[in-house]
Amino acid sequence: MKVVILYDPGAEDWTPEDVRSVMNAVSEIAVIFDAMGHDVRRLGVRHDMRWLQICRSADLVFNLCEGVHGKSGWEEHVVGTLEFAGIPFTGCGLWTVAACRRKAVANALLAHAGLPIPRWTLAQGKIDDDFPLPAIVKPAAEDASAGIDRGSVVTDRRGLRARTAAMTEQFDEVLVQQYVPGREFNVGFVGNRTLAIAEIDFAGMPEGAWPILTHAAKWDRGSSEDVGSVPVCPANIPQRLAGALTKTAEAAWRVMQGTGYGRVDLRVDEQGQPWVLDVNPLPRWRSARRRAPRRRVSSSLRPVGPAHRAPLERLTRAAGLFREDEVAIAVELLDDALAGDPAYRFLGAYEGDELVGYACWGPVPGTADTYDLYWLVVDPARQCSGVGTRLVEAVEHRLIGDGGRLVVVETSSLPAYAPTRAFYERRGYTRGATVPGYYAPGDDLMIYFKDLANGVLARAPA
Repeated sequence: MKVVILYDPGAEDWTPEDVRSVMNAVSEIAVIFDAMGHDVRRLGVRHDMRWLQICRSADLVFNLCEGVHGKSGWEEHVVGTLEFAGIPFTGCGLWTVAACRRKAVANALLAHAGLPIPRWTLAQGKIDDDFPLPAIVKPAAEDASAGIDRGSVVTDRRGLRARTAAMTEQFDEVLVQQYVPGREFNVGFVGNRTLAIAEIDFAGMPEGAWPILTHAAKWDRGSSEDVGSVPVCPANIPQRLAGALTKTAEAAWRVMQGTGYGRVDLRVDEQGQPWVLDVNPLPRWRSARRRAPRRRVSSSLRPVGPAHRAPLERLTRAAGLFREDEVAIAVELLDDALAGDPAYRFLGAYEGDELVGYACWGPVPGTADTYDLYWLVVDPARQCSGVGTRLVEAVEHRLIGDGGRLVVVETSSLPAYAPTRAFYERRGYTRGATVPGYYAPGDDLMIYFKDLANGVLARAPA
């Protein structure tokens, strides 16, 4: 089956992290379809409409496009085009996407249907003196928590006026809504099937921060707000509360004519009353695995010195992936780097003085600013805690500062390396080539790459 994954390639003001966040989601979906043997193509949506012709030849379009050129208002235009052209696509239809993005419209429809919606108003002129506080001030027609940060919740009239004024300078419409203190839950849907309830655990949020999902919490991987807001699924809640949440979410999903897949976000106040916060017809996709709240890793990044030669050797061996001759190569490269060889550079992750991970990279001879990421090793006890991500992002940051254009990773096709391949794919690396039997019969070389210049330096001068 031919599958096209649509996404927004971004705007000029997008940061590398913005692009990386989108491409991580695209890669996760692509990996799933690729493993099933389907022909997968990643396709950015632009105004030239060439994407539509490619979609016409697809058996399925997996729609991850939340805007065009960074403008969320074009999100429903993509859905409408696919719908009008009769192209099979995932997710909700035009009416649902358009209505849900306009939060005032969605709130009015949900409230009219008798669903519990926190009091709200559009910031048009003076806000009523009796409007309940605290309140959250946010864009009225954006998604993905755009415009929501630590200052979004206000507690007094002066703060409300200041925040509203600041937001109206950035966004066409601004919504002011009563803040509901309490626990936050998500209820997902696939078609008419209700998925397990998830709870957002805000226990690790920075001191003094409001327990809300900010833009940083959703998109700035490794930030204090990301680490401090962890989805726990299934939520550990009484059956009675689960029933109330499910009943409310299902009613909201029906009112907004949800199809395909989507998510309803709710809060539960101190009296146990669920309140509908949002109906999201195109939620961000993440790996479907239960996870406990992430432990903050108080690691620091600094060069690997002579004192850590033996710990590096032990760490490489403890990974359980490398032969003894490969472990010896890692140590030999460190020796070369310590001797001043500029071809190899090492960066370590430390907890105190303990080496818990390291990366090794260097320039590729005969290329224009292409680098090989030779080694990325993390203590097995610290994996899935952010150490590997911090190392990769730090290497990429250094390469960008050095004018790096491409970074290349070589790995194995063996099943033991599947987590390694998935790690890079989630971080925006593209599989560029496979060399059958390179390492040994049945052990292929798989080459991944990442364009650090968003395609600019990959193109030949005109």
